[in-house]
Amino acid sequence: MVTVATDCADQQVATLSYSDVTVPSAPGTFAFPASFTPAGSAAIPFVDANTFVVSAAPLASLTLSPSTSTIAAGASQTYTVQGFDALGNAVTPDPTGTRYTITPDGTCTDATCTATTAGVHTVTVKDKGIAATATLTVGAAPTGADVAVTQTVSTASPIYYGDVSFTTTVTNTSTVATAQGVAVAVAIPSGVLTPAVDPSGLTTFSSSTGVWTIGELAPGAHATLTVSGVAGDVALGGQSLIATATSTTTDPNPTNNTASATETSQPADINVTITPDPGNPANGIPLGVPGTVSWTASVANATNPAAPVPVGALTWTCFGSSGLYSCPDTPALDPTLNLSTLTFESALFQHSETYFLTATFNADGSANNGNYRTDGFASTVTVLVVPAG
Repeated sequence: MVTVATDCADQQVATLSYSDVTVPSAPGTFAFPASFTPAGSAAIPFVDANTFVVSAAPLASLTLSPSTSTIAAGASQTYTVQGFDALGNAVTPDPTGTRYTITPDGTCTDATCTATTAGVHTVTVKDKGIAATATLTVGAAPTGADVAVTQTVSTASPIYYGDVSFTTTVTNTSTVATAQGVAVAVAIPSGVLTPAVDPSGLTTFSSSTGVWTIGELAPGAHATLTVSGVAGDVALGGQSLIATATSTTTDPNPTNNTASATETSQPADINVTITPDPGNPANGIPLGVPGTVSWTASVANATNPAAPVPVGALTWTCFGSSGLYSCPDTPALDPTLNLSTLTFESALFQHSETYFLTATFNADGSANNGNYRTDGFASTVTVLVVPAG
């Protein structure tokens, strides 16, 4: 506290100045209150207390964190820099003037530094001519490149003659070393029919040798091979595609060089289709008019009509919608026969009625027909018998 005693006439102004004042060592805003005490009265505070702001001094030192660290060859370390004035108060370094360097080798991008040569390195940060350093130890580079193989299949339980695909992926897991002379032996299972092979990029596949040639694989890079086809004979059981990779570069982890995936074909459903004879009357069978009408049933793999036709028996049924009238007799309605075409003499229909014709197919379940389910698969069409005229 500073007390000054003086006489001051009415309407006069007094000025009090200070010099050689010691400024606080910590930055901040400080109040400088003052009051006037008339003779014989209590002190009267000035309405506006003077304030002054203390700012940090200019940048005097830097610290770099972490001060020591260890990375693998080719890896990176990110740093944080802090600035201080001569009294230890924090000062924000100028981001546009801060520069990082690493010696004896390596590169720094902003505050992240990378080196590939094993040994002790020094990372330096400079700002306004002031520097700080940190020690970075780089481990020995790995010997060789690890080539890893993975294998996937689009579906493990495809339907007989349904689509199925295998994808082989080969990855160089090394972050610094390039794998040279990479090749993969691919064993495509015989139970995958009409296989088509699609190698990625500039890689090639030989169908005669089963070798997928990749060549050079950069650090972290990968290549893929897709084998697509249709699922074959159910009796063959599980079908596994096996891929094994090799390289002329030393591979420190050969345990992951082989991978496989398996699919097992499942019996297919059967699609039954009834096709009317083109000569059938378009608007219904005229009652009592001579002639013949016929329908032909065909069967196919419900998933892929291009598959071999299932073996089994077709049976026909026919009944009127009212339940009062039966269809005329015809050999095809004999359930002991296996006839694909149902034919009626038109004149044998005695009543106007809506009839339902159903063709049912049952696969015979023999060993060479195990690719199809033996359940009854059926199709029904509507036949209209109308008055003549």
